[in-house]
Amino acid sequence: MASFAVESFSLDRLAEATRDEVAGRIRELKQLSDFVPG
Repeated sequence: MASFAVESFSLDRLAEATRDEVAGRIRELKQLSDFVPG
């Protein structure tokens, strides 16, 4: 959510974010933070 907030002044960008955009950010975060030991 913070990544949307820093894209525009105040919380304007966050207020305009769609469900698909939020879901996409969550997918990206999961990919970036995925750790498979081995």
